[in-house]
Parts: sequence; structure tokens; C-alpha cells
Amino acid sequence: MLPTPPETKPHVRAADLESPTLAPLGLKLVSGRAGLDRPIEWPRVQKPGLAIAGFLPYVRAQRVQILGESEFDYLKTLSPRVVKQRFDAFTSLGMSCVIVTKGIRPPAVLRRFCQERDVPLFATPRLTSTVIEGLTAFLEESLAPRVTLHGVLVEVGGLGTLLLGDSGVGKSECALALVQRGHRLVADDLVVVKRFHNDALVGSSAGVI
Repeated sequence: MLPTPPETKPHVRAADLESPTLAPLGLKLVSGRAGLDRPIEWPRVQKPGLAIAGFLPYVRAQRVQILGESEFDYLKTLSPRVVKQRFDAFTSLGMSCVIVTKGIRPPAVLRRFCQERDVPLFATPRLTSTVIEGLTAFLEESLAPRVTLHGVLVEVGGLGTLLLGDSGVGKSECALALVQRGHRLVADDLVVVKRFHNDALVGSSAGVI
């Protein structure tokens, strides 16, 4: 059996949220530019409603935090002094960045704490649900552990089939025979296999064939 190279896990930073891939989300940096190198370690974003209410243990470091209409409606019921205390505590928890959704203008006190603590603060006119859906898909893809294998990947009857073997044993010839029978070539020579959170394996080409 051929040895399998170790998995690698890509590095994702807050700066990657400015990727053209995420342009439809309309994210605009409004504070904390110095913190754009902060890592993002979790594909699932977090809505920190409990943290805004003063309960902090479940806020995960190195995770994207999203503040939407419900959080700001709650903050309107608090005095300015308490709001300042809540944002003071919240922005000290080591999150990757903060995103304010639905066209809400981030309050000055939040912008100030993010600037002082180098926490990237983004704003977007998009709905919270739209941002969560788009960002989760992007992060799951970007953070999926992966391995690059020498082989040929063919889709046979809707199922990915990976042909492995020493150089010259006929992997490409086998793949060609399958393609001639109506199956689909996915990748030749170098195959990238990504492992997603539910342990699903997805193979693709390492580049343009």
C-alpha cells in the first residue's frame, strides 16, 4: 500500500474575509485594521447574544462573531454605562473579528474598543442569515483539512473513485477507459482530497487540467 502523506490544515485570517469570493456579502472594514492577521480557526460563526447579556464563557476565541438586529435591540434597553461595560468585556475575548449586519452602524464605543484592541470590525447591509450562510460555506471550504495525492480521480456513477498506484502501472489508461464508457474525469496526476466536518471526503483537481 502506498504511504499516505499527512493532512494539512490551511491558515485563514480575518483579512481573508475581504476576498473577492465573499464580495456578495458586502463586508466593509470599519475598525481594527491592525488585527487583520488574526487567525480564524472555526468554520462555524457565532452569535454572541449571551455575551452581550453579560454571560461570557461560551464565546470562543479565534472565531467570527456576528452582531445583528436582536443584539442591538437588546443593547438599546441598557444604559450607556452598561453598554460600554459589555463591549469592553466582549472585545477582550480573543475573537477573530466582529461583523455587524443588516446595515446597522456599529456604535462608536464598539468601534473604539475594536480599534484599541486590534479586533477587525466589519459592517454589511446584508441580512444576518445571509452572512452566516455565505461565511460558513466559505470557511468550511477554506478550513477543511486536505491531502494531495498522486493518482487519478474519476466520477463513476456519481461516486468519486480514486485510482492509486506506482508510476507507470496504468492509472491514466484505466481512467481513460472509464471516460470512454461515459464516466467523468475529475483530476489527473495530482488529486486534492478535503475532509469536511462530517468526515465527508471531497476530491478535486489541484489545478486546471
